[in-house]
Amino acid sequence: MIVILIILFSLALILLIWILAAQPVKKVDALLNHDLLHLSSQLLYKIKMNEPVARIEQELSCFTTLSLQEGLPDDAARKVIWINLYNAYYQLFSIRDKKKACHI
Repeated sequence: MIVILIILFSLALILLIWILAAQPVKKVDALLNHDLLHLSSQLLYKIKMNEPVARIEQELSCFTTLSLQEGLPDDAARKVIWINLYNAYYQLFSIRDKKKACHI
């Protein structure tokens, strides 16, 4: 009787380990992190150099919230990207408002 219980327990343990090992490993997409960092810095640079930024804005618009959450591995990467984007769009909106302003 004890031998059967030990065998059943061993089989249950092996099955549990097998199921847990089959779970996908959460992997940080280094390419996504690099793309975001590169795009955010390019956007800021091109705005400062008064170059067109429509292509970069289009590429940035393709990222989903989930890809942003999973693709930015740590707080340092998140801060750099969001500070770049904040500064870039602040300047971009300032430039666009100046072009729309009425001159008397």
